[in-house]
Amino acid sequence: MPGEMVQVSVNRCPPKEFSGRYDERKIISDALFHVKERGQVIMISGARGSGKSSLLDWVENEIQRPDGGLKSPAFKETFLETPGMIMVSYGKLLADIQGHTTFGWFKNIVQNESVQKGITALIGIVKDYTTPIDPIGVAARTGEKLAEAYLPSRPIGHDQVLTAFLDVFRKLSEEISQTDGFIAIFLDEAQWSSDIDFCLLKDLIRNIPPGIALIFTYCLETKTQQKYEELQLELLRHSHQEIKLDSMQSDCITELLKLRYGLNIDEITADFLKENIGDPLCLIACMNLLQKEKLPVTVENIQANMHAAIEDPAEVIYRCLDEIQAKWANCFCVLNQPMPLTIMACMLHYQPGKIIQLQDDLKKSYVITKIGKELYEFSHPSLREYRKDQLPDEDLEAFHAIAAKCFKNRIDKLSDEQYENRSLAKHATHEKYSEPAFDLNSRLGDN
Repeated sequence: MPGEMVQVSVNRCPPKEFSGRYDERKIISDALFHVKERGQVIMISGARGSGKSSLLDWVENEIQRPDGGLKSPAFKETFLETPGMIMVSYGKLLADIQGHTTFGWFKNIVQNESVQKGITALIGIVKDYTTPIDPIGVAARTGEKLAEAYLPSRPIGHDQVLTAFLDVFRKLSEEISQTDGFIAIFLDEAQWSSDIDFCLLKDLIRNIPPGIALIFTYCLETKTQQKYEELQLELLRHSHQEIKLDSMQSDCITELLKLRYGLNIDEITADFLKENIGDPLCLIACMNLLQKEKLPVTVENIQANMHAAIEDPAEVIYRCLDEIQAKWANCFCVLNQPMPLTIMACMLHYQPGKIIQLQDDLKKSYVITKIGKELYEFSHPSLREYRKDQLPDEDLEAFHAIAAKCFKNRIDKLSDEQYENRSLAKHATHEKYSEPAFDLNSRLGDN
């Protein structure tokens, strides 16, 4: 009989528990071995829940870990799902590079006067490109049109942005060539990039200089197929690589269940899981469902419960939540990511002085994960999307109204003014406050 099971979060897998994908790991390791000679670009693609972000985290850990890692800096940013935001992730990436302090050799490079001037100038250009969503959210996917409509300052062409980026990267490359190290840039969820961000990503594929590795993830869905094919073509033209994540192999599944659940399964069960599930998200959804039902992991029990996990893993994950975590999933699904702790506490009616209790509760959550100081996100985007799709319109409007009130009470108190104004515009629009929403979007354009 299998041992006692535990519930496992659907959040990206911790690097120490990352299972399988050994061929894919070798491809990445080989590419990094040659990065000093030639800049490397790798796209990690796959369906939602295939483990793209977890593989990215594993690579980041391998590069930077002190016990035998490659001892080179890695910088990771995630493209925001929120429509209408341009250059936000690239801006944060540049700020992280400029403020790097971990590896002394790279810190010295960044502090080089020429490099520092280039990064500072580029950050200024990127800030000029940051644009809002439109007043009623209709044109959110066409960031360039919004930029034209709202930017009051000098217009900045795409060529200028590209030139400035490549100038900084080439200066970094020249300095890195005098050392034994390299730098790695990780971009997660590239399918959410705005049109301008996407153009810059293609330009970087064409022009990545030696000493720099660019690795990004891309989620394969019907609505992302066209951009995916464009990226495939650029990778092929410039002799870069794609790693496409498919179903896990039997030995990888055995390893995953051992590391994450403490389970030992036989070959027959592992082969059955490979042939019928294989996808990490669906696999965890199925295992959590067996845990909830207090069923041992047998082929018979898997067969009886796997169809729901395969058809809609997010629905199964939601069914396995306790009452409190289900409430969080419903309440927070309207919020832009990442979510500030103070807004989350306000929406749950926590009083000042009691927010620390919410922090403690969130540490045990399978739904929400901490990503920074007082910043959180859904453990998996599919769960957030599932709740937004399933909640009745009346409930969604109610949660938007609560969120709008919370943001209005905290105007100018959050650290990210763009996020604050963009979120309030979104929630106020749903709350049918059209005039405040329009004013906020105009204000976004003035920033």
